[in-house]
Amino acid sequence: MTIILDKSTISEYKSENKENHMKLYEGSIGSWYLVEQVRVDEKITRRLEALGINEKTRILILNKKRSGTVIIKVRGTRLAIGQKIADGIEIGEVTDHGEVA
Repeated sequence: MTIILDKSTISEYKSENKENHMKLYEGSIGSWYLVEQVRVDEKITRRLEALGINEKTRILILNKKRSGTVIIKVRGTRLAIGQKIADGIEIGEVTDHGEVA
């Protein structure tokens, strides 16, 4: 399955639609999401941005560990995010049509 998102699709998303937001560790394995908000310490936020994780970035959840660690794919790179950081990343689900649910 290929999901194509363009800037107009992303900009059409209504930020006030909070009922579709969830924490990163609440996402399902194998599903695509958009990062809606990053709410962690400023130093960690800067590091995440350097790794390519910022608002409106598309991510794929590859695996979740019992410890709360989430393994994601972002911009072609696999990353492991600990539970404390994953708790501060809010995501929104992407539908099959490339739109945010």
